Amino acid sequence: MSSRTAAINVDADIAQAWESASTTKRKRLQAQIRKWFEAGAETKKKVPHLSRKESELLLRINQDLTPQKRQRMEELTDKMEFDSITDEEHAELLRLSDETEKLAVERLKAVIELAKYRKVSVDELMEQLGMEPGKYAR
Repeated sequence: MSSRTAAINVDADIAQAWESASTTKRKRLQAQIRKWFEAGAETKKKVPHLSRKESELLLRINQDLTPQKRQRMEELTDKMEFDSITDEEHAELLRLSDETEKLAVERLKAVIELAKYRKVSVDELMEQLGMEPGKYAR
């Protein structure tokens, strides 16, 4: 195993405890620190990383109306159900519905593209991503 020197900043009480520790205690602590770093390095190796393409597709899949637009759409939908919607509000609701449908189409295209990229079926990909078909068909 190769050896390197590194400087770290620690609290004064930790530095004093280190200075006053016996050689045996220092060696045990060094061994423990080495294990922590090695475990961290192993964990880092095991963490899956997404390619740029996968990241871009996942961003497209998760794109949605802003919370403000979503809330406004719900308000207008409620008004329409109670026949209290104005012509201007109805036009706004139609615009928001069109926007939602366009996002759903783009989401589906991205899901299909990601499934092809990962060489799995669309259903399998949706299961992997925890997607419920009805939820994403807004």
